[in-house]
Amino acid sequence: MVSSHADSHDLDKLTRWRQGLAEAGQSHFPVYAVFLVGLEHSAAHDVFREFRSSFEGRSVPYENLVIFGQHGVSKTSQELSAAFGLSQGDIPLLALFSSPDAQTFHTLHLVGGSPSETAGGDLWRDILGRIETALDAGVNTLDLPSTTEIFTRSLKESSLAAVLNSPSMRQP
Repeated sequence: MVSSHADSHDLDKLTRWRQGLAEAGQSHFPVYAVFLVGLEHSAAHDVFREFRSSFEGRSVPYENLVIFGQHGVSKTSQELSAAFGLSQGDIPLLALFSSPDAQTFHTLHLVGGSPSETAGGDLWRDILGRIETALDAGVNTLDLPSTTEIFTRSLKESSLAAVLNSPSMRQP
């Protein structure tokens, strides 16, 4: 049984995300962006809102941008963190996948506290700009900058879709 508002909210979002990915077919958008945050990470929430505003302005479907954990730690956010090979200390972060079939992905740590705590945390603006440029040019791939702040990781499962359809993600 779902035990909290955070669990219920994130489980509903996971269900909608999984369904959207299954129905979407081949995306013409160069990235699937997943935000993993905590309730207290207001600056990271603001970064998500910037991404959402940009994506909505370009008619990007829901399944290309999701956020988990903004209402508190949920079983879904914990399971995604584990599947992504992350600890709770790695959060807040942005994970970028090239497709639902991708096993390799990139992460960028986000500033967690108040929006005024952005020193050193603005690489996300460059990434959003690159996504916008790729989309506006009709390019289906994303060229990320070479930087020590972006980490390339591999899933334990064979793909993002496999993670979302794994038994551990089939809750309540």
